[in-house]
Amino acid sequence: PTASGTYFMLNIGNKNNITIENAHLVGDKSEHLGVDGEWGYGIHVWASQNINLKNCIIENTWGDGIYVGYSYSQLNNNTPKHIYIDGCKVLNCSRNGYSICGGEDIVVSNCYSYGVTRTNPKCGIVLEPEAPVSVTPYLKNVIVDNFLSESNGIGIGVPGNTYLMENIVINNHVSNNEGNGFVIWNLEGEGNITYQNATINKCYESGIQITKKKYANVTVRNVIVDSTRKSNQTHNYNGAILIITSSSDDGNLIIDSIY
Repeated sequence: PTASGTYFMLNIGNKNNITIENAHLVGDKSEHLGVDGEWGYGIHVWASQNINLKNCIIENTWGDGIYVGYSYSQLNNNTPKHIYIDGCKVLNCSRNGYSICGGEDIVVSNCYSYGVTRTNPKCGIVLEPEAPVSVTPYLKNVIVDNFLSESNGIGIGVPGNTYLMENIVINNHVSNNEGNGFVIWNLEGEGNITYQNATINKCYESGIQITKKKYANVTVRNVIVDSTRKSNQTHNYNGAILIITSSSDDGNLIIDSIY
């Protein structure tokens, strides 16, 4: 256990051609000695290319289970590329299960996230371009396929920002017992996001919540929302799909085949 608000159990920085397979990392969330910070990472990948994470298990970290993006402590403009995360499980971590925060040609497939509930945004997986002020981050050609999220605050989240998010495809997502299955907050950067072939079960609030501004194009298709909630829960925003707009030029939003 540590009192540090930031740590890296396995740190891959500015490296190429690395495979991590069958790693099992257990963090200190239940025994952490301090209360500050939210950046204790299981696997931290920054400014690297051709990285494969296969069948890894990450538990109880003080922050995110798996992070892909840039480093805030060692400035480097190299963009993460060709990152493949397959068959991994993140359990009971604090902030997000998986944070995809910069790069291109990234695939997250056949992965699982459970029990992210300590620190916002509490997502099973978050897609959020972010970086130090000297770097302009972006996400391009990102696929999330066959992702199961259970008992997180949010299944899949896309926080709002002004950065490019081009060709983002989320396919075959199953959300069980979460506040929201899929959320977009205040999206105003250019690009396109597709969320399709999903099943959202027993969400406490809205199954899908979209708040978007101009430029961005969003498509939601072939989604089942079973909004039966557990008893004795308070509810804020209700509905299978909640859409919040801010102006008449909020870009294109396509909703197709919702049950």
